[in-house]
Amino acid sequence: MDTVENMLTYTIPDSEKNAYQRLKETGNLPTPSEKARRIYQLASDRLTAIDDLAEVILSDPAISAALVKMANSVYYRSLTAITSVDRAIVRLGFKMVRTISLGLSLIARHRKGTCRAFDYEKFWSETLIQAVVARDLAAIKCENDGINSKLDPDEAFTIGLFCQIGRLALAAAVPHEYEQLLIQTGPDQQQLLLEREKESFGLNHNELAADMMADWHLPPSYCLAVRFQKSPDCVRSLQPDSPEELIFDILDQQDWYLHMLKFTGTMSAILMQPQIRLSKAVLDHAVGQAGHLGLAPSRFAREYDSITNEWEEISAILEIKSTETLSWNQMYRQACI
Repeated sequence: MDTVENMLTYTIPDSEKNAYQRLKETGNLPTPSEKARRIYQLASDRLTAIDDLAEVILSDPAISAALVKMANSVYYRSLTAITSVDRAIVRLGFKMVRTISLGLSLIARHRKGTCRAFDYEKFWSETLIQAVVARDLAAIKCENDGINSKLDPDEAFTIGLFCQIGRLALAAAVPHEYEQLLIQTGPDQQQLLLEREKESFGLNHNELAADMMADWHLPPSYCLAVRFQKSPDCVRSLQPDSPEELIFDILDQQDWYLHMLKFTGTMSAILMQPQIRLSKAVLDHAVGQAGHLGLAPSRFAREYDSITNEWEEISAILEIKSTETLSWNQMYRQACI
């Protein structure tokens, strides 16, 4: 990409198209069920009536149950219990309904696989952490920015949930080849992993995730954010507050969304290592990262504990394994000993 225009009207290179087609032809790329895709389609149409959407959801007991449980979770902090799908739709909103439907469908189909170097349980746990953290941070920024906010917490949840789906896709489509690549690349060498994926398969997992999301008809801004989440040095030359500028904001490495994606990785690493006593420097770094995203240090402990509670509850709803966690203050006291 040489110009801003090339990024905003991004054309996938033929080499990547061919690589993606080869992976699709394996028949093993993660794909939502037909029912989940129908729910997504209806929930994306502003003219869809709640009763019509509820009728389709009710034909899938697993999705129906998950949405009702989600609407009653601490995530929405309501004391009024909901027992019907139509009321769950109202509380969750169409955006969250379609995201949960797609996510639940993918989780149900890909809890296990044949790529032995890929930890499927850990992948879904980390993915859900990223989604929960992303939504909470977006909600905080909306609170800080008031009516001037350009963020949508449910959009942040969706980006967090699917931003790493390309890793699962490679493990599913080319399990033996990807296993060898993972063995050769350390867990902390993510940039090297992206480079080796490109060399081996013709596209990296960020590009693959974006291509898959486009195939599922997710909004272009989501796909672009995921595709370019590691892209450096973008040039700004757009009219402030134009639709193009808002999309470009998502792509800019210095933008809030990409800082958010980076921070969700930090939070995931902390929450997935409860048995390891982390250093004070690591924890202070997390607080500093959150500060750049609008979360004041004085609020960090409370928000961290809230995030862990939400993650554990939503993990139970989606039947994803979670780990027992310490409170932030307990973890910080341990680090200071």
